[in-house]
Parts: sequence; C-alpha cells; structure tokens
Amino acid sequence: MGRSWLALALSAAVLAGCFAGGASRAAERVEMTEAALTGSWQDVAGSVIVFEAGGGFTATNLPYHELPSFEGVLPPGFDPETDPLPASGWWALSPPLGAPSGPEVSVELHVRELAGRPSSTGLQMRSEQDSTETVLTFYIGDPDANDRFVYRKCQSPCPTP
Repeated sequence: MGRSWLALALSAAVLAGCFAGGASRAAERVEMTEAALTGSWQDVAGSVIVFEAGGGFTATNLPYHELPSFEGVLPPGFDPETDPLPASGWWALSPPLGAPSGPEVSVELHVRELAGRPSSTGLQMRSEQDSTETVLTFYIGDPDANDRFVYRKCQSPCPTP
C-alpha cells in the first residue's frame, strides 16, 4: 500500500508540473507599444522586419511556416529551402485572443505584398520577455513546444545578409 501511495503522489506531482507550466512553459508575454515596436528587428538567420511609426512594415524573409495556408499564398515555384519571402503591409497591436481588454501583447501583420505580388493574408507575432530583453516571436504549432522564430530589436538598422 505504501508504494501505491508513493506512485500516486509522484504521478500527481508530474501532472501538476505539466499543468502548472513546468519545463515546457511558454515565455512570459509583455505589453508592446508603438514606440517600442518601431524600428528594425532581426532573427538569427538574418531575416529582418522593419516596423514604421504609423503602421507600415517591410520584411526581408517572413517564416513561410506561419502563413495560414501555403496553397495559393506562396508564389508559384516557391522553394522554402532557398527562396527568401519578402513582404510588406501594415501592422497593428492587439490583446491576446480570449482577453479583449488585456494588454497588447500581439503584433498582427497584415501582408499586402508577398514576394512581389499582391497578397491578402496575415500573421501574428507575440511580444515576450526573453531574459532581460523584449523579443518578438513567431511560433510554429503549439507555443508550449517552444518551436519559434525569435526577433531581437537592432539598435540601428539591422545588417541584412
């Protein structure tokens, strides 16, 4: 009987860790403002997104994984292994889904041109705290899996590859 209780207690502790945000917990969201967002942001692969005051943006290479539907959105013959995916459009700040009166932690990208052709699609980034700095992230799939593209703000225009 003692071992049964020990096994039950261990199982409960493991489950509590999973549901309480154990090791797979997503980064903490932080509120974003227009002033903090305006400027150049770059990921480790060299992709750059420039956010302009007033709502415009340009990107050198959006993560194609984030497009809601690859079919009909990506240019004909697009090769995700080698082709960059430049884009432009406008951005907006919004609260997270399910909390319409919450802090603005989402950056919505409304893409109007993708790889040189008209587009009408959108993507969403999250503003998060990553150690001591605020970063912008695109998640692939479930945020708890922590599979993400992380953009850090450049102090001056970001170098492009």
